[in-house]
Amino acid sequence: MQSLTITQRMIDSAKDNKAAGLLRMRPEDFLFLTVGSDDHHDMIKRHTQPLDQYNEWAKQGVIINMPSLKISCDGDAFGQRVEVGKVLSHEGRHRAQSIINAGGNYMIVAITAAFGGYARYKIHEGPEDMKQRYIRASDFPATWYGEFQHHRKLTVDLSNMRSLWGK
Repeated sequence: MQSLTITQRMIDSAKDNKAAGLLRMRPEDFLFLTVGSDDHHDMIKRHTQPLDQYNEWAKQGVIINMPSLKISCDGDAFGQRVEVGKVLSHEGRHRAQSIINAGGNYMIVAITAAFGGYARYKIHEGPEDMKQRYIRASDFPATWYGEFQHHRKLTVDLSNMRSLWGK
C-alpha cells in the first residue's frame, strides 16, 4: 500500500499558511467534507491521476501545498454565521481520491483554525490578557461540517493531530 508523499517544503508552506497542525485522517472522510455532490465526486474521480504521479510532482516541487482543511472555530466566516466546525476551504481532493484508488487508508492533512474566517495559529489566552499561545488540537471543535453539504457531519478524532508550532 502506497501513501501520499509529504515534503518538508509542503510542511513549511502549511506553516506559512498558518496551519496549526497535521491530522491523520481517512481520505473518504476528507472527501465527505469537501465534495459538493455525487456528480462533483464523479468528476474528481475522472480527473484524478495515479498516486505515483502526485508523489513525483511532490518530489519535483511542482506541488508545494499539502492537503489541507480550514475549520471555523467560532462560527463566523467573514461576518456570516456558519456552524462551528464548518469546513471553510480545502486543498487536496484529487490526491485523496488517488490514495483511495491506490488502496490507501489514511492521509496527512494540514489543519488551519479560522476565527472570523481568518486563519490563525495563535490565540489570546483570555480577554483580559494579551498573552498569546499556539492553537492546540483542543481548540478545534470535535464535530466538523461539510464545506458544500452542510448536513454532512463528521466527528473527528483530534488525538492524532500533531502541532506544527510546539506545545
